[in-house]
Amino acid sequence: MTIKELEELIKSKGTYISVNTFLSTTRNQNLAFVYSGGSENTDPSKASVMLDIEANTQLQGAKPFASIAHLSTFGAQEEEVLFMIGSIFKIVDITRDENNKMWVIKLMLVNEEANDLKPLFETMKKNNIAQDTDLVSLGNIFSRMGKFNEAEKYYRELLKALPQDDPNAPKCYGALGDLFAAQDNHHNAYSYHTKALELE
Repeated sequence: MTIKELEELIKSKGTYISVNTFLSTTRNQNLAFVYSGGSENTDPSKASVMLDIEANTQLQGAKPFASIAHLSTFGAQEEEVLFMIGSIFKIVDITRDENNKMWVIKLMLVNEEANDLKPLFETMKKNNIAQDTDLVSLGNIFSRMGKFNEAEKYYRELLKALPQDDPNAPKCYGALGDLFAAQDNHHNAYSYHTKALELE
């Protein structure tokens, strides 16, 4: 991160930021330190930064996030967690870690009910940042990339984790149906589309 960007964030402590892309993170702090660059950064115009994110799995109305460790290119040891497009975080604190020569930005995932967020949502709408991104979106991206095995694996893992009455469940079954239809497996496509309709 540039020093200028960091200074702007420090001035914005207590306010909110949103991400306009998928945010890939890790639960492995040692790995996060490696990614940050830490003491290896020699560019005076840049700062090594690590994000420390607090995300409550019970928070209603926030953009979803999910562990994708089982899908990670680098294996389960990366402990990757993906936050969806449009996720909003409160900047809780920014501190300097002198031992590791980096800045630590403490963020907290918030929902649309958080105070003072209306201007941010208006900005997001103006910039066409998707408001309907959900947990199924990641599987859809795999599917559009032609990575059908990864997409199927993600949908199935998601279905294991979701209760049957979750609004994402019929979307997931429908997505599986679309996935099999794209591979000319019409029997499975029909089966999953039927299941999706039953749950809607």
